Amino acid sequence: MSFYLEYFGSSFGKTYTIALVVLNLCFFIWNCRKIWGAFSDEFSVDGIITWSEYGWFANNGNFRKEGSITYRYVVDGKSYDGEYSIPYKIRRYGDGGKSVVEKYPKGSSIRVYYSIKNPGNHETEELTCFLDKAIHELFFVVPFWIAVFTAPAMFFYYLATFSY
Repeated sequence: MSFYLEYFGSSFGKTYTIALVVLNLCFFIWNCRKIWGAFSDEFSVDGIITWSEYGWFANNGNFRKEGSITYRYVVDGKSYDGEYSIPYKIRRYGDGGKSVVEKYPKGSSIRVYYSIKNPGNHETEELTCFLDKAIHELFFVVPFWIAVFTAPAMFFYYLATFSY
């Protein structure tokens, strides 16, 4: 029998793994609620697009085609700047961000949702999506932490059950 089957078949392995999955799912739900709360109208302002362009841009010595938008917004008298770049290879917009750049020309208004604790942390309407963030958390962040916390438990279980 392999070590993994032995570990996950043991009461310790089952209990620890189930507790870890439940804890991470609770963290996932809490994080999603926090993200979703940022999309409430209570903490939002209208920002102004200061620059909007679609074309070739230099990044780390390489040129790449993308849409790029910069904007400014004011919260409690303090001004904040934001930037959003849409790489050409991201196909969620169908055209690599060109339609988003056309929708938000320089001088137009954009809705900015900011953090209550730190207004410098913000999201913008349509540029980012709650579902994208939730899927990222569920498939990339949660499994990472499960792996990080399960590996030491498996190691200590191996040491505790090792016999010559």
